[in-house]
Amino acid sequence: RNVSKDDFLVRCLEGNGCTVKGESLIRFRQIPLQKFPAVKWIFFASRNAVRFFMNQKPDLPDDIKFGTIGKGTAEELRKYNRKTDFMGHSDDTRLSGRQFVSKSGHELVLFPQALGGIRTVQQQFKNPRQVIDLAVYETMPVLTKIKSGNGFDIIVFTSPSNVDGFFGGGNSLKEEKVIAMGAATENVLKKK
Repeated sequence: RNVSKDDFLVRCLEGNGCTVKGESLIRFRQIPLQKFPAVKWIFFASRNAVRFFMNQKPDLPDDIKFGTIGKGTAEELRKYNRKTDFMGHSDDTRLSGRQFVSKSGHELVLFPQALGGIRTVQQQFKNPRQVIDLAVYETMPVLTKIKSGNGFDIIVFTSPSNVDGFFGGGNSLKEEKVIAMGAATENVLKKK
């Protein structure tokens, strides 16, 4: 992904003497909001889901409750003057999903997400009729050839789409160490 001086990972690496170069190998496209039924909860599993949903200014009832996968997503939601009624506190998305299922009870939940999203939280619901998926954006790989000879020691992939962009651009791994952010990214890397 592109490098930001506010990024925790970048600060840690640079603080330990590493030189960091970042390049996003994905781009996003907004999907216009479709009508959705009245729900009690809206759950966001990413900052992008928050942005692409809230920027379309949906008509929401005052008593709607919001769940977020973690602190960063909750911070993004606060930018839209909304409070989080549930926030996951685990690196284990399945565990956070089970905790959210317990919190939301038998209520109907809307999940704004990427088209073709992984749906880890939704899969924790025993009753699939409680779950409404709503694609609000699409993630597309940017097929970019990384100049050889850059001398990278470590390559960090932050999403499955970034993996697709890297290999789809004709790149290959040589002797670099590889770090995958999250289990889904790791699984896609193992298939390459």
